[in-house]
Amino acid sequence: MNTVFIICAIILIILAIPLLLGKGFNLIAGYNMMDEKEKEKYYESKVCRCIGITLFIAGIVLIFGANYIISFNDTVVIGIAVIIVGIIITNHFSKKK
Repeated sequence: MNTVFIICAIILIILAIPLLLGKGFNLIAGYNMMDEKEKEKYYESKVCRCIGITLFIAGIVLIFGANYIISFNDTVVIGIAVIIVGIIITNHFSKKK
């Protein structure tokens, strides 16, 4: 179980790096499927940064879960909560006013 958590954490952190730098917006599934009119409603760099932070935090949670600092069930619950909160924050802070 530890190796699965570590591999997933490494993948999430690697995916977070270009997003934190403001690149790789085409990696975001919902964003790259929008038409141009919908994309104009969002700041591309803020979307990338928020999703990058969310992926990075989820990776850190998985690393803690792999080291048994928190239990498996807590790891899953915290990971899902981080992703949901990250999506809500991204939607709120990256919209153009």
